[in-house]
Amino acid sequence: TCVARPPTYAVKIDREDAGLEDEIYEYLLLRFSADRRNQCHTLPCEVVRDRAGGRPSVLVMPHVTDVNRLGGYIVTEWTLSGFLAVFLQVVEGVEFMHEHRVVHMDICSGNTAAACRREVQEHLHLTEGNMYFIDFETAQRLSAGPGIQCAVPLPETQVVPPDGMDRMDPYSWDMYCVGKLFEDMAECVYRRKGPPPWLVKRIAGWLVGDERGCTGVCRCRPTARRVRQVLSVLRPLVFVWEWCSALVGRVRGAFVAPAI
Repeated sequence: TCVARPPTYAVKIDREDAGLEDEIYEYLLLRFSADRRNQCHTLPCEVVRDRAGGRPSVLVMPHVTDVNRLGGYIVTEWTLSGFLAVFLQVVEGVEFMHEHRVVHMDICSGNTAAACRREVQEHLHLTEGNMYFIDFETAQRLSAGPGIQCAVPLPETQVVPPDGMDRMDPYSWDMYCVGKLFEDMAECVYRRKGPPPWLVKRIAGWLVGDERGCTGVCRCRPTARRVRQVLSVLRPLVFVWEWCSALVGRVRGAFVAPAI
């Protein structure tokens, strides 16, 4: 809809070959409304169906900023702990999907959005700074969960599969894409700061993993639950380290004689 006349919405006509996108949106949001203790991070969406069944569904959702455009916002001012806190939301969203046996299959910066202040003012059910997943065209609902599901054919995606693979454990594939998304976000955050810290590089390598061409259950990279558990512990530790470093810097500066 027109950005000059808020609130602004994105309207998407579901393609006939788009799979179960409308059903998956409804399924995830329904599961979230039934149990709000978990973090869904699926962008709220209204599905409008043709009652006669002759036309494709129409998806109406708030217009939000995709991660590709975050480089022009405040991300360059994020601390490492702030960056990890935002990325933790991404992992929480993936964990929520995987717990309900849904795989996105095309996680990337273009399919991940963040709500800025203006968008939250227009859409009160959004939360400022929250990360949201969009575009479930290639998403699938599976009968088996993580650690059980074997490899499936990969659809056309924006992320290039490792080693030219065309079949992967779908849960592991989602996490590979999460690793690539982490690298893209780190590039935005540290674009003007210089090389990212060693911890960022270590996390990126852990997420992307060392692909061994698994055709069954893949264990080349961690599960979303494992990553969420590690980041939940790591982020506050990094915050304390940053606070202590800043305190030491201020104390040291207080004893430095001013230049004459």
